[in-house]
Amino acid sequence: MDNQIQLTDVIFVDNEYSLKHPHMIHRHENVLELLYIAEESGRYIVGNYEYAVTAGDFVVCNANVPHGEDPFQQHCIQTYCLVLSGVKLKNLPAGHMVAENQRPVLSLGKDNFVANLLPNIYKMFHGTKNYRTRRKTPPLGI
Repeated sequence: MDNQIQLTDVIFVDNEYSLKHPHMIHRHENVLELLYIAEESGRYIVGNYEYAVTAGDFVVCNANVPHGEDPFQQHCIQTYCLVLSGVKLKNLPAGHMVAENQRPVLSLGKDNFVANLLPNIYKMFHGTKNYRTRRKTPPLGI
């Protein structure tokens, strides 16, 4: 396939922001999200299913698929989100990394290399001079 994959954003949502702001189920037309649960646990909705997630889990949110934290739970999950565009994999629709019938949650365990890698990716993406916690931005397209 003709992949033109681009990392379009890296978002960090800390516990404080997560506790104080409403969470909406949303979707993105032209990008997919790879969501890493850095701390805590909760419930995350992808498509028509709700999954228990905990620190060390990676969640694939395909393009145009509704997703988000369960709006009726207490929100304390700390996450990193990698936003990718241009994903085109063989036998999958554009913007998809997993098939609709596959579980979109991959459990890596709390002590894994991704836990150390994502803060560095965030710093590289946003620059290291003014590194600070970035709050989650509004959805890219509902």
